[in-house]
Amino acid sequence: MFRVLSAQLAHETNTFSVKRTSLDDYRSRALHFGPAVRAAFEGTNTEIGAHLAAAELFGWSLVQPIACSATPSGRTERSDWHFLRDRLLSTATSGSGTFDGAVIALHGAMVAEDEDDAEGALLEELRHRLGADVPIMVTVDLHANISERMVRHCNGLLAFRTYPHVDQHEVGLASCRMLQTAMQHRAMPNAHVWRLPTLIGCDFGRSDGMVMPKLLSIARNIRDSDPRCLALEICVGFPWSDVPFAGPSVVATWSDPEPPVDDFVAPLLKAIWETRDVTSVDYLTPDEAVILVAGWNEGRPLVLADAADNPGAGGYGDSIVLLAALLEAGQEGIALAAICDGESAAKAVSAGAGATLQLELGGKFEATKYGGPLRCEGEVISVSDGAVKLSGPMMNGVEVSLGPSAVLRIGGILVVVVTNNMQVFDRSVFVSQGIDPLSQRVLVVKSSHHFRSDFDELAGGIVLVDAGGPVSPNLNRSIYSRLRRPIEPFDSVKLPKLEQMKFEA
Repeated sequence: MFRVLSAQLAHETNTFSVKRTSLDDYRSRALHFGPAVRAAFEGTNTEIGAHLAAAELFGWSLVQPIACSATPSGRTERSDWHFLRDRLLSTATSGSGTFDGAVIALHGAMVAEDEDDAEGALLEELRHRLGADVPIMVTVDLHANISERMVRHCNGLLAFRTYPHVDQHEVGLASCRMLQTAMQHRAMPNAHVWRLPTLIGCDFGRSDGMVMPKLLSIARNIRDSDPRCLALEICVGFPWSDVPFAGPSVVATWSDPEPPVDDFVAPLLKAIWETRDVTSVDYLTPDEAVILVAGWNEGRPLVLADAADNPGAGGYGDSIVLLAALLEAGQEGIALAAICDGESAAKAVSAGAGATLQLELGGKFEATKYGGPLRCEGEVISVSDGAVKLSGPMMNGVEVSLGPSAVLRIGGILVVVVTNNMQVFDRSVFVSQGIDPLSQRVLVVKSSHHFRSDFDELAGGIVLVDAGGPVSPNLNRSIYSRLRRPIEPFDSVKLPKLEQMKFEA
């Protein structure tokens, strides 16, 4: 029986956010230790759920010291990062027996206060403690920024291939199969990364667009052309991260001690470069969105995604710019999820259903830059503890908490106000607060793309809105100081030679 170390440490860090990420932020999303890991994730569409399934399939003795993730925000505070890191690393040297292998679920874009490459540093220390002969397999989000240190200290790296990320269990299980093979045959694959001189590309990984399916097809054909290639992954990068290695990359997991020749991945790198400016989405201004809403009467809800304030990319979730525009236009039959404002949520919960409150709603973070709060009167329709069990395809079965929450009626709009910042993954956020999405003329969600996995089938139309929030697609609004240069879209760059894009494991 193989003894396998399984863990998750996941955070997508927006280094431009003024909100540091603390242990409380992990607790509000997912922070589980020991036996609580199984209780939280067994049977869910997650990587940890896949680790548990693999243990049953292969007869592993699974050791799970920690599984944690937090809603994207700023750098994880130094002491809290050390605490999370050490919960994993201490198990690797706990003296309770050696490990035959490890499978680790990361995001691939985590930054701590004292470490730009938090995950690379974690894998380096884990390798040191487990030893050179113990295979380490890693899974990452599609929007990972892959460093040389990450690939140097793992034996295989797999990335999600769907956006919305509905293949988390599938990719997690594939990494476990790769680990099982390595342990059985005492084989040590190795990973290699190529990075392009661009911060954007691959249509940001949208698997329902035209670009990403084509790129994935090219990668699949290349992978299938050589049995030594165990995996060929496209990581599209996370652009709101001011680190030297941000942006699209290609990672090959190779069974042979010799690295793949650069020409092996050349067609994929060329295709990514040639499509770097192609996008399958357009963004409306708030005024344009209001005009569309005013004329909407299609029987099924129009869904507006407040994409520039998407908590899933580090938005504060408290921008009221789009809400204010809809109120000023007198629009009705609208439900919005969610405004993250713990102060307003607490007032509403304390007052109870039926109360009428005067509020300064939202706009608490970087108020001068993003418009400040909305001074309004709201009727408390309902209050709750914010418990939600996700029901959509992406993280089906996972239980999350919005914290103390309330539904306020402001003008003709139902506004879900929450304590814990979280993007709207699926309709359960509305349903948990007593709102039937199909009963609304218009739905507004704080998200940019993940919501589509559950809202596509109920929506009469979907549009993205750029209301100028912290994760606006206009990257010129952010000032980068650590990003490698020259790099597109800020500089004019020619595609370099293959050897200049390659980083050896």
